[in-house]
Amino acid sequence: MTIKRISLSLVAAGLCVAGSVAVASGDDVTPPAQPPTPVAADATSSFAVFQRPANSGDVMPPVTRRILADTAAREGADLDGARAVAASAGRSVWAIPGPNKVCLAIPDPVDGFGINCADVATAKSGRLWVTLVGLPGQKLGDVRIAQFVPDGVDAVIAQGDDGKGRTITASDNVAFADVTSGTIGFSDGFGDHRVRVDGTPKALLSSAG
Repeated sequence: MTIKRISLSLVAAGLCVAGSVAVASGDDVTPPAQPPTPVAADATSSFAVFQRPANSGDVMPPVTRRILADTAAREGADLDGARAVAASAGRSVWAIPGPNKVCLAIPDPVDGFGINCADVATAKSGRLWVTLVGLPGQKLGDVRIAQFVPDGVDAVIAQGDDGKGRTITASDNVAFADVTSGTIGFSDGFGDHRVRVDGTPKALLSSAG
């Protein structure tokens, strides 16, 4: 799968590097007390999808496991704890937990997966998503998206650039659908959480067929 066919969310929180704080002190100066390092949230305890009992559909096929193994190792994700959250292209969309991360993987109908990972706080704010563009049959502006949502959110609103809105049901903490360029997200007690998604550009229409 070529990278141009996959559009991943750019999550700053997933890219930041922990910094360090240097405290200068003399013999008669007591260094100021430093706040305790916060404990990273655990994905399994943070989201209902990872707390429900696994069923037969949650057993990841060996070929899928091989495809996702490198990403899982790099991100510290637990493929054994993964849950199949939607059907797509004859395979499954996967939500995968880690010690302090969540990964989301959409099967590409041609080859492989589109996958993205983010920390728990980012996932709770709706800023973990994966999109696929340039797929066979897609038209200008079409996009396939999976967006991770927190517990208690049962639907998201996709607002197209043409002004048309659409409600997409969320199941197992994931909203999955084919939409068009625009925004997608939800509102909760912490505010409005919407992200911008761009669909298939003209340059990929020939490959989409």
